[in-house]
Amino acid sequence: MRAPSALAFSALTICGLIGAAALLGPAHGAPFGRTEVSLNFPEAKRGSIVEVAVNVTVRKRPIQHRGAKVWLRCTEEVEIDSYQIPDKKDDKGNVLEKGKTISIKQTSVIFPEKEFTVAPGGELAGGTTHTLNGSVQLPANAPASFKGKYSRVKWEANAGLEMGFGSPSSGWREIDIQ
Repeated sequence: MRAPSALAFSALTICGLIGAAALLGPAHGAPFGRTEVSLNFPEAKRGSIVEVAVNVTVRKRPIQHRGAKVWLRCTEEVEIDSYQIPDKKDDKGNVLEKGKTISIKQTSVIFPEKEFTVAPGGELAGGTTHTLNGSVQLPANAPASFKGKYSRVKWEANAGLEMGFGSPSSGWREIDIQ
C-alpha cells in the first residue's frame, strides 16, 4: 500500500477545514448561523450572588441543548512597554555593564475558569428568542476589577448552550467586579 502523496494529503486537509468551518461557523454566533447567544452580566460585588441572563436567538430549526452555562475567569496582566535598566557602575563611576531597554508583558491566572449551570436543558423552537435566567456565585476572596498604568485585574464572562461539538457561545467579554 502506497502512502498518500503530499497533494492528496493537502486536498484532504483543505476539505477537512472547509467541513469544520461549515460545522463551526453557524454555531459560534455568525449572523447567518442557526443560534446566537449573548450574556447580560450586571456590575457585581465579590462574594455576591449575581442574577445573569443568557439570551438565545434560534434561527430556523429547533435546537436541543443540555443546559445554559456561564464561565468566569480572572487574570492579572502586567505590561511595561519600555523600561530602561541603568548602567552598572563601580565606585568611581566607570561603566561595568551597559544598561538596556526591556519590555515586559505577562498574564497570570488569578481565578481559573469556572463553569456555572444557570438553566436546565431542553428544546428551543426555531424562529424564537429566549432569555434563560440563573445565578452565579462570585468568590469573596478574589480581587476586584482594576486598571492601572502598568497592570490590570481583568474579569471575563462567557455564556453558551451545552450542545456538544460546535456549541454556540457569546464569546468572552470583560465584566466589572467590585
